[in-house]
Amino acid sequence: MFVNLIAMKWYYLILKLLKKHEVNNKYSPADFLNFLSEIKKVKINDEWLYAEVTQKTLKLLQKLEVVPIT
Repeated sequence: MFVNLIAMKWYYLILKLLKKHEVNNKYSPADFLNFLSEIKKVKINDEWLYAEVTQKTLKLLQKLEVVPIT
């Protein structure tokens, strides 16, 4: 039950963020998590770098004012 409580807390925090930036009519919290799950890191020459991130994901992160990935 505790894990369920934490999951619900995160769900409503994401929903609040989407509503604040008025994109909740286009994206759901599940959509947001799916976009974030597509972001990958790869290790090249003992250095961790971000792999390619789609334009759609970058636009959503910028619109929500989440720290940009470079």
